[in-house]
Amino acid sequence: MTRDMRGLGGILFAVFFTVGDVLLAFLATTALPLPTAPASAVVAYFQANPAAVWSVAVVQLLASIALLVFVPAAARRLEPGWQRTTASIGGFVAGAALIVCAVLSGVLAIGAAGGWSLDVIDGLRTANFLSGGAVHVVTLGVFVGALSLAAGFPKGIRWFGYLAATPAVLGILSLFFYYANVFLPVGRTLGMIWCVAAGIALLVGTRRR
Repeated sequence: MTRDMRGLGGILFAVFFTVGDVLLAFLATTALPLPTAPASAVVAYFQANPAAVWSVAVVQLLASIALLVFVPAAARRLEPGWQRTTASIGGFVAGAALIVCAVLSGVLAIGAAGGWSLDVIDGLRTANFLSGGAVHVVTLGVFVGALSLAAGFPKGIRWFGYLAATPAVLGILSLFFYYANVFLPVGRTLGMIWCVAAGIALLVGTRRR
């Protein structure tokens, strides 16, 4: 039974991301525009909510760092091979995508305040949405799903991993069908819960069985 303190990363990933949602709810004075909203609405939002934007960007950056710390520790529960490789790639891309999302939020805040072209703002907003939405959630699902395919964690965590990975991976359909966006928040939430459970297993040194 080996304990790995990097399991704390899985817990902090969920904690920091949730803190970001709470900060957004408390600090934002207007609703975040949908991806289909005109660029002028995006500019208005970022101009009106600089505190919310920067606060959420910072905690999302912390969440991504926590996830990147957690990924190699969790992947080590798998035997070397395609499953470990798939889990590692999925986890690292999920963390990197969240970093890109956080950075783009800051860039959008600067651009909105600086009067950048609406075409540029629109492109940045699309990249921001995709990196923090479909790219992050789908690859998080790949990470969780790959880890659940092998006996690297207790059976209960593995079975919950199947449940969490399914809507997360199905989130890729959001790139083609608008209403498939419903998979993204569901997959993200279940994926974060799985990371908390797996993180606790690493911290206490739960045996692989």
